[in-house]
Amino acid sequence: MKYSQRHIIPLEKCIVVLDTNVARKLGESTTWPDWLGTFCNMALSGEYTFALADGAFAELLNQITKPVGGMSDGCFSRMIQGLETFIDPDYPIILGKKDILGMLGINGKEPWCAVEVRQLSKDGWQKLCKVQLEPKVAQYLSRVEKILQEEREEWAAHFQKFDNHFALEIAAVKRRITELQSHSGVHALALSNLLREFQQKLLALNNLKELEGKVLEDALAALDADRKVAGVSMSARCDLQIRYLYRQWVRTRKSKRAYSPASHNNRNDGIDFDFYRFLMLPALVVTEDNGFLTRISDIPSAQKTWFMTPDELAARWEGGGRPRPTWYRA
Repeated sequence: MKYSQRHIIPLEKCIVVLDTNVARKLGESTTWPDWLGTFCNMALSGEYTFALADGAFAELLNQITKPVGGMSDGCFSRMIQGLETFIDPDYPIILGKKDILGMLGINGKEPWCAVEVRQLSKDGWQKLCKVQLEPKVAQYLSRVEKILQEEREEWAAHFQKFDNHFALEIAAVKRRITELQSHSGVHALALSNLLREFQQKLLALNNLKELEGKVLEDALAALDADRKVAGVSMSARCDLQIRYLYRQWVRTRKSKRAYSPASHNNRNDGIDFDFYRFLMLPALVVTEDNGFLTRISDIPSAQKTWFMTPDELAARWEGGGRPRPTWYRA
């Protein structure tokens, strides 16, 4: 089946997005990791394009510009040296959010220009490569931190959407119960079974049962209604993204040890969440964070196989495979 074209990077090329820790591994290792040579060969084949995630770019800037406790100059230089051997020079930093939608041909309120986005990517890469020449001052660091903080705040805002939907569901059931309870005599007796059903539904909703199907269906349906895209639907492109977000929202409502998106321990989850957006293109995402991979292992989405460690991706290539993200439902 053929799908619509993709701007900047054609569909014939498989996009591989790099997490921060993959880049850092190049600088921190005393010898080059085995996967580095394989990634070089994959890039030279013309079938793959490698790029830093925009969040990884921001995190790396943050780490190298810290006056104290950041990445050492030697580590940073070695990292850049390794990345330069395989990263796409025409689009070295893959931009997120509206630029992912722009690559898919979905235009927002403001005009989108592929030439400008490609140049922004190149400029960002040059900024990263030369950042060691700049003084490590708090003013520069604060600008980077502001970008990261916006990602964290947006992450927390996602949960409010589910809270609002949940409140509407609860309110609708309560209104129906009140209406049924207002009847008396024969009418109340005739409607007693229906009243009992709604009371049971209210109990189930409060226990977060029988809610998943409707919430997920509504969220995915809303994507298809709001953002039309040729070929693969937005609900399929965002399958893992929405399922993961819903799973985390359910955990915010636990009576004990509830998940809090705003807590210090979870403050970078919003930055990690951006990786799910790249799956829309589609793309593979490589990370050294085994905790990240474990957290999505129980989510029923085929897209979770698009996340892997660099060693896993390299092994599949060396084994004669041509790993690519493939559209299908789990």
